[in-house]
Amino acid sequence: MSDANERIDALVKGIRAGARAAGVTPFMFVLAAYMATLSRWSGQGDQIVGTALSNRQEETASLMGLFAGTVALRVAVDQEAPFTDVLRDVKRAALGAFNNDGVPFE
Repeated sequence: MSDANERIDALVKGIRAGARAAGVTPFMFVLAAYMATLSRWSGQGDQIVGTALSNRQEETASLMGLFAGTVALRVAVDQEAPFTDVLRDVKRAALGAFNNDGVPFE
């Protein structure tokens, strides 16, 4: 295995371990890091990131095709707060958005 692949494997293992320790998914962990980085670089506390999710409901379960929707995840990032606070807020925003995935983004 190449050195780059080993570094990627170590990074993925670290993300999974950090997410597991924080009680969040790897997606939420990476999203929190991304939002914290955006907040620091932009100097803005309010971050909104759009993400796609499967929008399959019971009535479309037997149909073929792409049923994807977009949800906006909004988190107020306090740059002075610990990363665990950002993780908590991202988890809350993500779960809230995913629970309301039947509501169209438009």
